Amino acid sequence: NELIIQSNDGLNLHACLIPNKNKSLCVILCHGYSATRNSMAVFAKHYHETYGAQVLMIDARAHGLSEGNVIGFGYHDRKDLNLWIQRVKQELGERIPIVLHGVSMGASTLLYASIDGFESNVKGIVCDSAFIDLKPIFIRQMKMIYNLPAFPFIYLVELYMKYWVKIPFDQTNILKQKDKLLYPCLIIHGTSDKFV
Repeated sequence: NELIIQSNDGLNLHACLIPNKNKSLCVILCHGYSATRNSMAVFAKHYHETYGAQVLMIDARAHGLSEGNVIGFGYHDRKDLNLWIQRVKQELGERIPIVLHGVSMGASTLLYASIDGFESNVKGIVCDSAFIDLKPIFIRQMKMIYNLPAFPFIYLVELYMKYWVKIPFDQTNILKQKDKLLYPCLIIHGTSDKFV
């Protein structure tokens, strides 16, 4: 079933709900940077077949069928996720237990949303290769892709991100806010991950 919600800033966001006769659990899947909900199909199949879960596969803003021109690296998407949780409750019942599973940018979305806090329906999150702090990633990518030194260019990037993209780097460091991660959280990460 194709579902559409409107974000707080007026974007039409899309997701696919895969129903199951067993209505005891819903898993919401959040994909990574430059991917779409289809990239989460292997997880959807696993949760649907192994646990009898209903699965909601989200297209993040500016990805797949969802509207938007700016990628929020999970920071803006955290508010969208809470709207999807409300929609799941409308579709499947107010008391449906929810598990969240994200990869890369989708995992960061879950962590940012967890810092803001979830309703009691959310029973746990699975974070695979989340961005923990955006600023060092931008510094490393400037050097690797554009061969630019961090100083002074990171300050220009920081101003651009803060005023144009509305992502303040000082609020994207999840490690500094880890005490606010109140929910059961499985974090998966490998030392060979050169991007994150």
